[in-house]
Parts: sequence; structure tokens; C-alpha cells
Amino acid sequence: MIVITILGTGGAVPTPRRWLPSVLVEDRKGRRILLDAGEGAQYRLIEIGVSPASLDLIAITHFHGDHVFGLPGLFSTMKMGSRKRDLALVGPPGIEEVAEGLARYVGAEFAVRAHVGEFREGDLEVRCVEAVHTSRSCSYVLRWDLGPGRLNPGRARELGVPVTLLRELKSGRPVDVGGRVILPEDVLEPRADRYLTLVYSGDTAPNERLLGLGKVDILIHEATFADDVARQDAHREGHSTVLDVVDMVERLRPKVAVLVHFSSRYRDLERYARHVEGRNIVVPEDLDQIVYLVDWKGRVWAYDRPNILATSSGASWRTLLSASSGSTLLITPLDTSALRVLLRWEKSLAVSLSSPSTSSVHGSRGLTSTSAEWTSGGG
Repeated sequence: MIVITILGTGGAVPTPRRWLPSVLVEDRKGRRILLDAGEGAQYRLIEIGVSPASLDLIAITHFHGDHVFGLPGLFSTMKMGSRKRDLALVGPPGIEEVAEGLARYVGAEFAVRAHVGEFREGDLEVRCVEAVHTSRSCSYVLRWDLGPGRLNPGRARELGVPVTLLRELKSGRPVDVGGRVILPEDVLEPRADRYLTLVYSGDTAPNERLLGLGKVDILIHEATFADDVARQDAHREGHSTVLDVVDMVERLRPKVAVLVHFSSRYRDLERYARHVEGRNIVVPEDLDQIVYLVDWKGRVWAYDRPNILATSSGASWRTLLSASSGSTLLITPLDTSALRVLLRWEKSLAVSLSSPSTSSVHGSRGLTSTSAEWTSGGG
């Protein structure tokens, strides 16, 4: 399950109604991932009851001020809150210098691990696809491995698998039972779709590289301009129009798409809304949340409170299927405590698949430096 909170829908220049770009993503393991850190990001986090010190990962798309000016405040608040655990900071080339400078400036007592273009931790992979912008920029692909599937206890009993070995099989590892090798697929129901993919475009003109990603479940794409700006003019500035994003959605076919980074020239979003009617495209306001859940059978349940976005079964927007028991869990609008409960439930079903990542570490606990190779193809 993924809970997405749009902290700021504005672009370049803030307005009283729309703050600068920042998106909070909370996953089934309880990770808190911040995509961009526009000025005032920490205020928005506090407003929704999330401590800035609880962030696990911050991914910066590029170094224009509207995407990074929230970092000093976040780092300072983390330091004042006596944060000790490491913070992962992902970005394009130059992120190492940003991490080192900010850690030194605030006197951080936690290590800031800078990752150039990619990050891996357990079931989560974050990687950069080079964006089409006026400076070197990333669009981020977040990919979760949801695990091999749900345990079939009857099949496990038939094969004589002791209860003590079920955890190994659920984690995707074969076991030995009386000299016989039992494979995970022998006792696990096949998952309709093992991976969940979220794409965050950052600032970009239409980017053909995104079309080569394969299946995308959630697309968060900038739409700086509505239908009153010629596409070629927007593209020259490294941005997209709402019509560009509609075309991208038709070609990429995500389950859910969310528009962000609206120019301050628009007092309302009617010029956007008219083009997304009848589509699984959200035109959000600041602090809107999108909940996205895929059950073990591959059924998608997604809504932005209180409007249904997508469900393959046509169920009520209030109903999310519980894969663990087959019962239903009712989520009411603005009931954030219920969302936290569902996140904890998803976390209990999670599978940890450890993998190494390369990083730089900045902070009072020391400095090391290695990084993933930057390629113009967006690796």
C-alpha cells in the first residue's frame, strides 16, 4: 500500500493556496520518502502530523530553488530533534556537495548518505531517469518488490512443511524437508503483479525515456502550464502542459496519474480539470492524499479522498480488500489513523529482500565517497 500526500502543488513561485513542490510517500513498511523539498516543506509535514525527523529518504530532482530551499529547515529541525539515525539523500550529480554542506552548516549529529542517481534498500529501488529540463534533472522511478505471493497453508501441509520453515518460503527462499527441496512457488499463490512502480517526473518537458519503463502504476507528473500556453513554448522552458500529460497518460497507461507543479498564473485549476474529466487523473489541491493498494490477487484499489480513482472490481470507494483475511476494511475520508493501521497491516505482510547500494556519507560521524555512474540515458 502507498499513501501519497501532495504537500505542495505550486511551481517556481508560491501562492497562498499552493506551496512549492514536495510530495510525501509512505509505503507498506512505514518508510517516509520525500520527493523534492520546496520551501516550507517541514511546515506542511508538521501540519499533517508527520515529524520531519521521521523521514527516511529525500529525493531531490534538481537544484532549482523551488525544489531544494526546504532542505536547510528540514536538516535543522532534525538536528534540533536530536536525530541520530542516518538520512538518505538522493539526487543528480552535485548532491554529495549539497549533503556535505548542509550537514556541516547545521552541525548534524546524524550521517547524511548521498546517493547519486540511485538508491536500494530491501524491497525498494529508487533510480533516476534523466529529465528534459533546463538543468541536469532527474525523474524518479520508485519500484517496490511486493514479494512472491500469499501462502497456501493447505498445500504446505500436504507437502509436510513444518510451521518453522514457512517464514523462509514466504521470504522467497527454498527449504529442505526430509531431503526434499520445497520451492516458494510450491506453496505460494502466484501474485498477479509482483512489482509496484511509481514515477515522479520532477520538472520536465515530455520525456520519451519514461515511455520505456514498462508498467507504471502511479504517475506524478508536472503540468506547469494549462491549455493557454503553446506546447513548444512550454517545452523550451523545460516544462509540460496539461495536454502533454494527458498524452503521456494515454501512452503510459498508469493506474493513477496526479498533476503537480502548477504555475502561479492560475488562480484556479479549471483549465486543467476540463481535460481530465472521465480519466484516472487527479488535479489535487495542497495536502490532498491518494491511497493506493494492490491486493495479492492484483486488484487495484485507489482513491483520492473522497473520490474513487480506480478499482478493477467496481467496489465502493470506501472499501479496501484485506488480503490477509478476505474481509473488508472501511476507510472514511480524512481518517488518517485508519490509514496508519492499514500501513502497519501491510508492513506485517512485507518481504525484505536485501541489496547493497553505493553511497556517500556526510555528517559528524564521518565522510566516505562512492557513487553510481551518471549516464545520459537516465540510469
